[in-house]
Parts: sequence; structure tokens; C-alpha cells
Amino acid sequence: MTAPRRLLLVGLDGLGVDLVHPALDAGLLPAIERLVSAGASGGLVAGGSTDPAVAWTTLATGQRPDRHRILGETSFDPIAGDLRPVDAGSRRAHAIWNLASRDGRSSVVVGWAASHPADPIRGAFVSDRFFDLAAPIGEPWPVPERSLHPTGLGTALAELRLHPDELGAEEIAPFVPRLAEVDQNRDRRLALVMAALAETVSRHAVATHLLEQEPWSFAAIRYPMLDRLAGAFLRYRSPTLEGVDEREAQIYGEVIDAALRLLDNMISVLVGLAGDANVVACSPFGVRCVPDLATIPPPESPRPPRRLRHEHGFVAMAGPRLGADHLVHGATVADLVPTLLALMDLPIGQDLCGRVLREAFIDPARVAASPSIPSIPSWESLDGEFGRLDPQEPPIATSDAADLVRQLVDLGYVERDPHAERTERDARLREDHALAITHLRASEWAPAVPLLERIVAARPIDGGLIVLLASCHAALGDAARCRELAERAMRIEGSVGHARLLLAATAIMQARRDEAIEHLEQAEATGERGLAEKLAYGNLQLRRFAEADHHVDRALTENPDSPTAFLIQAMLRLERREDQAAAESALRATGLRFHWPEAHAVLGVALARLGYFSEAAVALERSIAQRPTLLAHRTLARVLEHAGGDPEVVRRHREAAESLARRSVQSPARNSS
Repeated sequence: MTAPRRLLLVGLDGLGVDLVHPALDAGLLPAIERLVSAGASGGLVAGGSTDPAVAWTTLATGQRPDRHRILGETSFDPIAGDLRPVDAGSRRAHAIWNLASRDGRSSVVVGWAASHPADPIRGAFVSDRFFDLAAPIGEPWPVPERSLHPTGLGTALAELRLHPDELGAEEIAPFVPRLAEVDQNRDRRLALVMAALAETVSRHAVATHLLEQEPWSFAAIRYPMLDRLAGAFLRYRSPTLEGVDEREAQIYGEVIDAALRLLDNMISVLVGLAGDANVVACSPFGVRCVPDLATIPPPESPRPPRRLRHEHGFVAMAGPRLGADHLVHGATVADLVPTLLALMDLPIGQDLCGRVLREAFIDPARVAASPSIPSIPSWESLDGEFGRLDPQEPPIATSDAADLVRQLVDLGYVERDPHAERTERDARLREDHALAITHLRASEWAPAVPLLERIVAARPIDGGLIVLLASCHAALGDAARCRELAERAMRIEGSVGHARLLLAATAIMQARRDEAIEHLEQAEATGERGLAEKLAYGNLQLRRFAEADHHVDRALTENPDSPTAFLIQAMLRLERREDQAAAESALRATGLRFHWPEAHAVLGVALARLGYFSEAAVALERSIAQRPTLLAHRTLARVLEHAGGDPEVVRRHREAAESLARRSVQSPARNSS
């Protein structure tokens, strides 16, 4: 039996679809272009938090945040009574390198988010804290305790770290060609460039050293450079945005493109060292390239404010088992671990939240049926040596925690002053919010309610939170509580339009058509952003098809890649008996978000009407596998009956449909909230 082929995973924070495609067209990313041409690529949706610690942990474990329990960049330390950087000891799920370690395979892991202290895996592990700048140039720069495994790597790897003050004009010039014009006494932005550049060079030097010197079957290398620089410099990238200072754009306009070129060169080196390995380069989130970026004041640190991160990342993968110039559809970060396990010929845990990206492989049908990729109930229940931290080991010294949090602020991973968030109550509220969003993304309304109720009780004038809680009650069919909360949100500036939509939803539930129309029209009149999709769905429910059409068009103008808008469009076309067009819209929706049972159900209905019964059955069975719905069970029963299927199977689907009909039926459009 031949040894499994090696696998290289490269993480690139902030390389979203809206940044990578123009960069590819401009020829800035030849190494990534080779991956795209020789393999498979497409969007990668975070499906939840875009905090790096959360997103990268979801990607590495294949589990949702409520399972892996990394819920933010910081956590509350009950001993110190203060915040501390979240560490790997908080993670409650195995990462992909732990699975490789249990199978006897050596790995190289460098700089993964929330990876400190280092996992004692088979192979070499360098935590993200190893690169923390801890001393002025010329003074000793100690290796952070427990940042390396094995510890014997410390001497060799410490010498590979580059201090920002070691950089000369020649190294900085590609990023800031007009370096001489920067007044460094008044403008800290050059220091931000130097810090990000030095850290990136350090990460790359350590990674290449280990890939060359250590045996490995799996490697995971992460570069956070783009995300570190985006907050301060993305606004200056050509073409210049309206409102950006022209002189500052001339000075700093090359920073982002220079970072893209550098990272692409580094990927080229890594791919060369990996030989014939399968290679996956990805980011679970992107940074926005939008006109209103110019109106956001440049920050003192290199972080992008959270509203500048978005959930549309990117993935490109190439290798001997992957198809050339293939597209992946509707991929989420949770799909990476099942796909990586398939590439590594390791069993896929049935409890993983994602799917194998079969469309990326040379022969997707063969991958789906391959007996060489067995499944198991769960990796978490297996015995063996996974190379995990001993939960009984003492935590990092609390005296170091405050310094580390300040470094996170300087590096852009904590937005607010940590000294203002010293109470356990605030930390718990943030965790509750992260868990609530995770449940909402999965359309799990009931478990989200108590979490949001606690947050709203603590923050009673936050209109957005009140609207979110009211939406949960609407989804659960509790019209009275939804109305109560919506009327409360009506009194808070900036929430009136969304509150009106909720009042419309309750009126629709209670068959008060005229009242619902009045609320929809008043919501539209507020001019608040982000209402178009909900206005479209509300009008669709009321069979006001012309109005629904108008708002769908508006939604797709605002966001041409909105899966929700495409689903509403598909539903609207079904109502008009435009079945072919409905199938096309539903396909767009499932292509943008694969794990969406309502969208697959609508696709199944459209295909059944067109007479494509076997294809309809596949779509409907996929919908039911993701989450049973009334529409899917009812339609599948009709399709199977028409096709002469097993009467017992037909009966079971009809009984399931009848059972679901007795419960409150949720709106497909709410899955995008």
C-alpha cells in the first residue's frame, strides 16, 4: 500500500473573493492563479463569526463554535479577574493536525490562530504567540513559554525571527515607495507596515525551515498579514476612493498590493517545498473593498474594524486528486476538514458540520461512493494519542495575560480597550452572543432565545439585539412576544424599519393583511439599509408579486451574490409557474450556500414540475438530510409516488410532512439573518 500523499494547508487572513479576483485579473497572484487553473476554487463562507480565532478554529476542527468553544479573541480569567487572550486549552474539539497525529502522521503547524500553548503533536508545532514582539532591538527576545513543540526547536527557530527595526529602506520600499515623505514622529502607519512585514517574514522563515528539515505528512501555515494591514491601508488602494486624501493615497497606495505580491511569492516557495502534495490555500473571511471605506477614520492599529471584515472568503486547491479548473459551490469553512480528510484517506466523522467538496475532485461521483474514505461516528469518541494539551497542566501565568492582551490590541485583534471589559458579566455576554449567532446560523431558534434574552436584559436599549430576539420569536410562531419586542424597538433610533418588518410579520401570522401592508410600506419609507430582502419576502407572503419583484431586484443590486435574494426570487418564480427560471434561481442560491435545506427543497419542487423526477428526488433528499422540512417531505412523497416508488417510503414521507405541519413553519428567508 502506498503512503498517503502529503497535504499542505495555507491560511491567508482577509483574502476574500472581492479582493482575490481583481488581484488575479491584475496578475498580482501568479502562484494562486496556478492553483486555480490546475485545481478547484471558489468562495468560502465563514458561516458565523469573522473573528480570526473563531473562524480559523472552525476551519481547523470542522465543528461549530458552540462545539469547539473558541468564542472570541479573549476569554475571562477568573483568577486574574480580567480578560486574557483565548488559548488552545479552551478548544474542546480535535483539530485536523490532532487527527493526523493519532493516525501516526507527522505534521508541521505554524502560527495558527488560538494555537497557544503548542499542541504536543507528532511533528513540529509553533504557536501564534511565538512571533509576539517582546523586546526592543538589541535586547534579548525570549521564546514564549510553551509556544513550541518540541521545545528543542527553540534555539534554531528563535534565530529566524526578524525584528521590525532590522528592516531597511530596501525592504520597505515596495510597500511605501515614497518612504522619505513619511514623518515617522507623527505618523505611526509606517511602523504598522514594518511590524506586519517583519512578522510575516518570520513566519515564512520558520515554516520553510521546518518543511525542509522535519518529516511531515500534513502542514498548516497561516499568514495574517492582509488582515493586519487592511484597516489602515485598504482605503488607499487604487482606484482611489472618493474622500481619500490624495497625498496619503500616493504614499500608501501600494501597501496592499505589495502584501499580495509578497504572500503570493511565499505560497510559490511553499508549493515548491511541498513537491507533489495536495495544496489548499484559503481564507475563511475577507476584508471589504467598498466605497464607504473612505469615510472610516484610519485606525491607530492595523486591525480592520469588524464591520470591514465580511464572511466571504476564498479557497483554491490543487493536486493529483483534484480536478483542473473546477469550481466549488456554496463551500463553508466547516467543509474544509471533511475535504482534507478525504484527501488524506482518513475516515470522516459523521458529527462534522460540513461536507466533502466532491466537486473539487477529478471524479466527484467516485469520491462520493469511494469505500477508501470510510466514515466513523466521531473522532472525538476514539481512544488514542491525539497530541492534545493535558487539561490538568497549569495555565499560562496570569501575570503575562495583561501584556498579551495589550499586544492583541496593538495587532488589531481586540477592538475595545480591555481595561473597560474586566467583568466576568461582560465576558459572558460576549460568549452568549457568539453562541446565539451560531444557533441562528443553523436556524436553531429555540436555543438562541434564552441567550438573547439575557443579553437584551443587560443591554435594554440596543435596538439591533431586540430586533434579533424578536425575529427568533417570530420564527417560533410567538406573535405576541415578537410584537411586544418590535414595539419596543420602534422607540430606538435606527431600528424602526426592522421593527416595522417584524410587526408586518406578526400581522401576516395573524392574517391581518391590510395592517401587514401598512407596516411594510412604512418600513420601506424609513430608508434604513438592509431591508430589501425582508421587504421582498413579506410582499411575497402577501402575494404582492410586483412589489416582491422590485425588492428582490433591489437586493441583488445591493449584493449580487445574496443567496437569500436568489431563494426569494426562486419562490416568486414558482408562484408564477416560471419553473425553469425558478430552478435556475434556486441553483444560484444553493451554489452560494450549500447547507440550506429550504433552498434545496425549492429546487426540488421546480425540478419536479419540469419533469426531472430523479434530479428532484436528489435535491429533496439532500434537503431532508440537512434538516427535515414540510415542503421537502411532502414534495418527495409526491415525486416518489409519481415515479412508482416504494409505497412504504412514500407513506413515511407523508407522515413526516403531517407531523411537521402541526408545528410552526419557519420562513426560508430568515436563514440569512
